[in-house]
Amino acid sequence: MMIMENDYIKQAQNCMEKLHDKPTTSQLRRFLTAVNTVRSKIDVYRDKHGGKIDVLPTELATEVEFLQVKLAYQIGRDSSRNHVMKSFNDETHLMDRIKKIGNKAKAFDDFTRYVEALVAFHKFYGGKD
Repeated sequence: MMIMENDYIKQAQNCMEKLHDKPTTSQLRRFLTAVNTVRSKIDVYRDKHGGKIDVLPTELATEVEFLQVKLAYQIGRDSSRNHVMKSFNDETHLMDRIKKIGNKAKAFDDFTRYVEALVAFHKFYGGKD
């Protein structure tokens, strides 16, 4: 599912509204940190190549793909009774969204905005620490 421009805000809000058991802020921040690390690398690449890029080079596309591993780790280490991180992934479709980015720079930009919106609405709807 591609995220339509600005639609990610509504999708993130809807996801966080629906979740009864929310991940902790720490769980979300760990993943957001991984996403921001990749985004920083892509920003450096953009700066070196005149700003706008449509296609990510292989090494950066691989970094994006590796976010699946980071997310899988967060899901796997969740020992809560309700498996909150698995439910979170099921509701937000983060793993599927990562897979669909491929080497498309705009798709990654949209994905990062979506993750940021999830973190914001998590806090807005009373996410716990």
